[in-house]
Amino acid sequence: MSTKVNGLTQASADVTIERLPAAPEARRAADVLRLILALAVLLAAQLLAILAHTGVRTTEDSVLRAITTLPPSLRDALTVAGQAVVVLLPVALVVGVLAGRRFALAGRLVLAAAAAAGAQALFSYFLLHRSHPGVWPALLVGRGGLLAVTFPPVAWLSAMTATVTVAGAELSRGWRTGLWWVTGAVAAVEVVVGGFLLIDAVVAASLGVSIGCLVLLVFGAPAGRPSPDQVVVSRPGRAGAARRLDRLDRRRRPETVRTGCR
Repeated sequence: MSTKVNGLTQASADVTIERLPAAPEARRAADVLRLILALAVLLAAQLLAILAHTGVRTTEDSVLRAITTLPPSLRDALTVAGQAVVVLLPVALVVGVLAGRRFALAGRLVLAAAAAAGAQALFSYFLLHRSHPGVWPALLVGRGGLLAVTFPPVAWLSAMTATVTVAGAELSRGWRTGLWWVTGAVAAVEVVVGGFLLIDAVVAASLGVSIGCLVLLVFGAPAGRPSPDQVVVSRPGRAGAARRLDRLDRRRRPETVRTGCR
């Protein structure tokens, strides 16, 4: 192929544009371990609420009466802050993913949130109602600022933990850690102000993590290591196909680490 510029003929090579290999998706052992731990916590909390519902109800009644002794301004400020974060965090995650045109990931987030919220609503109605104190939420009527103290319901916490679990697989360690700190803090605040009952919050959080891990195991998550094709594309000076990837041993000198390329 040749081109003519200012009367001069120049030869140029044909250019082939190839799509870079996509990031591989895998079913990670860490998600299986988190699923097992979350299910264990869920089962333990659910058995406690069912088998020891009288003791749980008495304990939570005492906690609610202690909550009413908090200064009204502090209690209302904490309530409004907790409600805002619980409602907006899952929505912000979905909107951010849609803004990045990650429609498949947005679908997984919505699926996980809907499944977690629906499952928690059923748990609360059929399995947890006997452990709820008779004074809740009537004891807290008139407290909470702009909205009722029990808004949003604890099912929203389950949806939030599910979305954070699914989205965390796509985020860096710093963002993932920050999201979990925010989730834990807002759940604690909602328990302190009486928006969530303690046993309900534990069940909701563990259920959300369980459903989030199930979504990751069904649809896959980005692998922690690059594929051989990605390594070859990122090292254009090294021709040939990659046979395998060897994990770097930090105790060895860099020049002695084999790249796995021919």
